[in-house]
Amino acid sequence: MHTLFLWLSALALTVQACPWISEVHADPTQLPDAQGEFFEIVNINTNISSTDTLRIFLDADTLGIFIPTDEENSTQVFCHQDSLRLLPAFPVPCKLFTKALPNTRPLQIAATQGLCRDTAYLEPAQPGKSWQRTTQPPAQAIWEKAEPTPGFAAQGSGSNAYNAWISIDQIHQNSLTHSVVVSVHDSMPQSFTEHPLKLIAKWQQLGTQEFMQNDTQPITQASPLTLEFRGTPSPWMLLHLELIGDEYPLDNRLDTLLFDSPPLRISEVAPCPAKPWPEWFEVTNLTPYPINLADISHCKTMLDSASLETLAPQGRAVITDSRTKLLVAMPGLAQTPILQTAQSLALSNSGDTLRLCFQGHTIDSVFWKSLSTSTCGQSFRVAADSLVHTTPSPGWQPKVSSYRYPPKLLTRIVSKTNPAHEFHVRIPLLDKPWSLDIASEDGSLWLRSAKIETTEFTWTPPAHVHIGSALAVLHAPDSTQTRIPFVIIP
Repeated sequence: MHTLFLWLSALALTVQACPWISEVHADPTQLPDAQGEFFEIVNINTNISSTDTLRIFLDADTLGIFIPTDEENSTQVFCHQDSLRLLPAFPVPCKLFTKALPNTRPLQIAATQGLCRDTAYLEPAQPGKSWQRTTQPPAQAIWEKAEPTPGFAAQGSGSNAYNAWISIDQIHQNSLTHSVVVSVHDSMPQSFTEHPLKLIAKWQQLGTQEFMQNDTQPITQASPLTLEFRGTPSPWMLLHLELIGDEYPLDNRLDTLLFDSPPLRISEVAPCPAKPWPEWFEVTNLTPYPINLADISHCKTMLDSASLETLAPQGRAVITDSRTKLLVAMPGLAQTPILQTAQSLALSNSGDTLRLCFQGHTIDSVFWKSLSTSTCGQSFRVAADSLVHTTPSPGWQPKVSSYRYPPKLLTRIVSKTNPAHEFHVRIPLLDKPWSLDIASEDGSLWLRSAKIETTEFTWTPPAHVHIGSALAVLHAPDSTQTRIPFVIIP
């Protein structure tokens, strides 16, 4: 039986669908590089048990992308903004990456997910052309130069496909009603009668999983239509729009946040920290609902990795460009959610505007004029519309646990191969089961909701876990958390 299990496991691994790189466009001529270059990965798996993180390696840089398990598109296009307009009639939604693709030297790119890995080494293509892979794994990769077709590799169709997309024209909201005016556009004017479309609208209260209202409306003409929420609106609501019926579904979804007041505010900012500490700012959840940290970002640059955690009601999180330096400066922040940006915050001391984004939308901003050197080392607390000098105090103190004796990690250095240095946590006077999550800084969740039912718990990092910084989050029965950073070595 054991042999049969091993054979079935090996068979499952061999047939597992793996992501592969299908197109790379490094030297656009219709648009500047920052607006037109992209690469495309198809067959992304959202059901890998050990990790949902897709890792992309561009030369010496690594990018961790968390693909939610409810993501329906197995094809993802990566570019420098939230959508790619290289083909005007076919706007392509993008996952963000920040590193520029080289035009004059060879490019090495790799994609890994779970136990899967795909690598491409490409010479510079001629300006305006893409490298496109014409074979699928497990066949040997064959690359050809061609016109760019972002988003079509897994569709079986080319740029002559019929495409339609949605735009939001107006938003009307108050304490009594929410309504949105939307328009549907297509690549072949006057063709709605030949291509019947449907628009699905789902209204959701922020912080809940259930939809409060679902509407389906046929699209027969290009004129704008009004969608209205018929119940009593929440101060913070999400509207999910989806178009059904065209031949290019990659751009058929559009989500927007409707609110009477922003659900998150910038509450403290340090544009001129004491050297060598990094710049940072703090955000506060103003709602009575938990908010996914993956939805929060600095508007100028994407986050280096998406977080799997939520920000508790009235809780605070810190955004910085160096999580490690900030923890060295303020070790107490180990109990605070810290989001790291992919690029430097680059907050100017001579006057700047800091913008906070939620799901890609700007929801709050803070402006300051020129700062004197005497203020460096301090931070600014945001009070109404003014900034007040204060002693830096990023983060928040979590709810005090009812447990008198907190859990203890017996070693902060955990080895993958040495049993004497395994992950070992001790919980004194354990009366009810705890649970444990272990994650890397780039969003990989290596252990999810492991149940701890005895006072001693051990864990040895498996082979796929990479070395580096990690975080253990212990969940107590009284709903409090203990967050313990540690390091994994070979």
